Amino acid sequence: VLDDEGLRSLAVKLADKGRFEQAMKFAERIESAWWRSRALSEIATEMAKAGMKEEAREIFEQAKEIAGRIKDERERSEALGKIAAEMAKAGMKEEAKKVFVQASMECSTRSGKF
Repeated sequence: VLDDEGLRSLAVKLADKGRFEQAMKFAERIESAWWRSRALSEIATEMAKAGMKEEAREIFEQAKEIAGRIKDERERSEALGKIAAEMAKAGMKEEAKKVFVQASMECSTRSGKF
């Protein structure tokens, strides 16, 4: 039985081989919002590399939505930062900047600095 990190790893390996439907099925089995948002963003990056830009955008949106459910502010900020990094890798630089700002605001809000 695979834990959430193992499921993420398997999903990303499948996506790397272009097996996106299978990758998504494994990602859906991930219980942790942190690991699931990370898996989805990495799958989306692979989709973008394969020329599936619109599908990638949809998956990035799912990843952001799931990351938004993370209760711990530090973890939510870290998850959003990872999504932003994946978006930048996928060539979605403007969208990545917006998500990075959102991640930074999570940190600023948490620490009382804004």
